Amino acid sequence: MAPTSTSVFVWYLIIFGAVVGVLITNFAVIPMTSAPQGFFIMPGNLKTEWVLAIFLIPAVNVGAGMLASFAGTGIFASILFSRGKKTRAVYLASTEPLPVKALARQIFSRALILGLFSLNLAYTAASQEFIVDFWRSAAPTSMHSLPDPEVMLQLVWIAMIPSAIFIVPIWCINDAGIAESKKQDGLALTVTQLAGTNLYRFVKGYIGITFVFNLGYLIASWVLPFIWSTGFSWFLIVVQFTSPFLVICMLIPLPIILALLRGRLRGFIERIARQSGFNEKKNN
Repeated sequence: MAPTSTSVFVWYLIIFGAVVGVLITNFAVIPMTSAPQGFFIMPGNLKTEWVLAIFLIPAVNVGAGMLASFAGTGIFASILFSRGKKTRAVYLASTEPLPVKALARQIFSRALILGLFSLNLAYTAASQEFIVDFWRSAAPTSMHSLPDPEVMLQLVWIAMIPSAIFIVPIWCINDAGIAESKKQDGLALTVTQLAGTNLYRFVKGYIGITFVFNLGYLIASWVLPFIWSTGFSWFLIVVQFTSPFLVICMLIPLPIILALLRGRLRGFIERIARQSGFNEKKNN
């Protein structure tokens, strides 16, 4: 039987549940360094701090993403329609359902983009000494370096908020079919593209450049020395090298929710277009 969109959602949710379940089980069961008060400002001991962070990553991601999908998209769309009246033609193109393979690729690529963007922001924050000192204030004598990879992973759920607010409206604008065209200077050519294309290219370029550098630095300065000093535990090796992928898997629910809300978001954009004086037939 050919795969359907529902089966794609189910398989991705199984992956999400498996990753979260394995991480929580391992952090809850495997003995950790004695730290009854914990290392970070999160409540509880060291195990509780990590389990809570694991829960917060998908929860905050979905919450911030839903807020951005309507409030952020509404602001972004209003700006585009207002600018379109003055500088370029804005179109509300017709949309159609995504093929199953394209839907599967979209869900994974969006979780990937959002995860890497958030990790980059968390890396930048964990490179600031005053942030690391504040986050480790529960155990100020604990050994750490800059950037602090443990604080970086602890801060991922906070980095989800600006990441979702910035990126999710771009997805929603593109999914709704808002396009714009502009005549190229010196050419008898008018270029039409989705309104969020240029901004999304910037996001992917930023991720591509910074993540490779950040990951290489972390492996060389922290992951390999950590493994050598604590022994070759397969669990530690897997967690250290796959932590970016594990974070990405924990972000899967948001792209699924956005795919399910695509029709409703289209209707939301159409209302904004009418309020801005645009008409779909007029601009097609």
